[in-house]
Amino acid sequence: LNLKKKLNINLNQQIMKPINIIVISIIVFLFFFLRIGCKNAEIATLETTNALLQLENQKFEKIVNSQDDSIVKQRAIIIKDKEQLKTFTDSIFNLKQKVKAVTAFYKETTKTDWDTVYIPYDSTPTIPQVQYGDTITKEIKNYIDSSIKVPNKFSKDSSLFSIKGEVTKQGVRIDSLNIPDTFNLRIVETKGKLFKPSFVEFQSFHTNKLVQVTGVNSIMYKLPKKTFWQVVLDKLIWVGVGIGLTTIK
Repeated sequence: LNLKKKLNINLNQQIMKPINIIVISIIVFLFFFLRIGCKNAEIATLETTNALLQLENQKFEKIVNSQDDSIVKQRAIIIKDKEQLKTFTDSIFNLKQKVKAVTAFYKETTKTDWDTVYIPYDSTPTIPQVQYGDTITKEIKNYIDSSIKVPNKFSKDSSLFSIKGEVTKQGVRIDSLNIPDTFNLRIVETKGKLFKPSFVEFQSFHTNKLVQVTGVNSIMYKLPKKTFWQVVLDKLIWVGVGIGLTTIK
């Protein structure tokens, strides 16, 4: 009986050894996997913070297409922390409507320049002929009261526009007209409600109240969502690649 018990104990120990190794391996793998995930999240957060700080220093390039249109292009900054991008753009748009996620942000500062444009009057003004000693009629008095000395320069400077020019006998000359504006655009995913699924939405606004939007068109391609097992498989593949790279000396 003692021999039988010993054999059973040895058999159980031999069976438990592989199981223990598997359990320990799983625990080690999960710990390693979580550690990599936390480390990647920290790196993504730092990289995104740095990228958002560098937005104002980004450079852009102007090119001309076959129709002689001026095209502005800029290499986009790629970030990995969506939550920071959402918080950053929420502070700019200040909407009561809450969004689920922000996938892209675009900001463009523009300046509309109008330089030395002459605008003639539709008709040449006539000057009433008044004989010396004639009684000044009401019509002539109104004409004189509404007349100005020309040439007459004018200028106006405000946060919405600045303009300089001169009024002459023949017309109006605009020496300079400037309308500054900043255009902000972001692509968001709205929060779904009861019987209303979430959807992708473009949001934009101009800082200059004189700029009015009269038409908008938008279209984008959205990657299909991965299944749970596709996500797990991708993680396992990248973890395997990371283990392989760390073992290469």
